[in-house]
Amino acid sequence: MYGFLILIFKKIVENEFGEEAWECLLEQSGLRLRIFQTRRKYWDETLLQLFKVYAQELDIKLEQVAYENGLFFHEFVECAGYGNLLKIQGRNFLGFLEQIDNLHEYLKFSYPRIRSPSFLVLDSSETHISLLYESTRCGYTPYVQGQLTAIARQIYATEISVDCKPSVQVGAVYKTILEIRCLKGGWSEKSTFPNQEVALMEQPGFSSLGSDFLSLFAFHLLITEDMTIQHVGRSMCLLDSNLVGADFRSKFTFIRPFIEPSFEKVSYLIPVYFSHIRMQAFERAFRSPAKTAPFTQISSKVVQICLIDVHRLYKFNYILENTCKKHSCTYLGKEALYGRLNRKRE
Repeated sequence: MYGFLILIFKKIVENEFGEEAWECLLEQSGLRLRIFQTRRKYWDETLLQLFKVYAQELDIKLEQVAYENGLFFHEFVECAGYGNLLKIQGRNFLGFLEQIDNLHEYLKFSYPRIRSPSFLVLDSSETHISLLYESTRCGYTPYVQGQLTAIARQIYATEISVDCKPSVQVGAVYKTILEIRCLKGGWSEKSTFPNQEVALMEQPGFSSLGSDFLSLFAFHLLITEDMTIQHVGRSMCLLDSNLVGADFRSKFTFIRPFIEPSFEKVSYLIPVYFSHIRMQAFERAFRSPAKTAPFTQISSKVVQICLIDVHRLYKFNYILENTCKKHSCTYLGKEALYGRLNRKRE
C-alpha cells in the first residue's frame, strides 16, 4: 500500500498523544522505517501491524482502531486537497458508491501501482444498500466501514449504519457484503443516471439500427445474452480478427469487479462500471517475438461499451491496460456505443 494511508494513522496518533507517541509506536511495532512518503509503496502488513500495537497499548479492540482510522480518512483527505474529488463522485451517497471504482482508476495517474479494492452495489432501495466489498487484503473491513460512515456524514449529510457479513475468501480475494442503512430519511435521489439518456434508449425503433450505424463507432462490442460477441468495431478487430461469433469470456478477462463475466450477473444492476478489462489475445500478441503492425495502433484509452436489452441499460467502462502505452502505440480515439439487444428467441 502507499504511504498516504499510513500517514493518516500517523496524524491520528500525533493529534491524540503527540509526536513522541508515534515514534514509540514505530519502535514497538518493530519497524525500521521512521519516515513514510505519500507516494511510496510499503508492505500491506505495515498499517495492520501499527493498528495491532496501538490497540494493545490502549487495551482496545483492533476493529475499533481500524474503524476510527477510517472515520478520520475524509478529514485527512480534505486537508490533503482531495476533498473536491470525493464530492463530485455522486449526487448522493448511492451515486458515490457506484463511482468508487472509477475514482480508484483516476488515482492511478498519481499512484500507478495502487492495488485498490473493488466495490459493487448489489441491491438498493430508498433506505438500504447492499454493497459487495472485495479486496486482496484481509482485516480492513472495519476500516472501510469507518470510511463510508464518515463520507456519508460529512459529504452527503447522511447518517448511516454499516453492518458486515462474514468475509468469504475466493482464491486471493476476500469478499464481504456490507449492509448499509440510512438512519434518517432516504437517499436524496434514487438514480444518478441521466434521464435523457435512458429516454433515448427507450425510443421505439432504436433496436432497428443496423451495421451502418454501428460502423460509426470504432471501438464497440455488441454482445448477446449468452455472451456471444455479435458485432465488433473496426478498431477492436485490430486486437483480434476472430472476435465475431466468439464467446466473450474466451477473449476477455474481468480484472475488477471480481465477478463471473456472465450477462445474468450484471443484468439486475444499475449503471455498472467495469474497470481494467484485459484481452488475453492482446497480451499474447505482445508476448510473442513477432509483434504485428496492427497492434501498434491501439492505445490504453477508455473504451465504453454498452449491453442493452428491451428493458434495461447496462453500461460498461472498459479500460485497456497500459501495455499499448509501454510499446509506444498510437491512439485511434475512444468511442461509446449505445445499442439495444433484442432478447434471444428460442
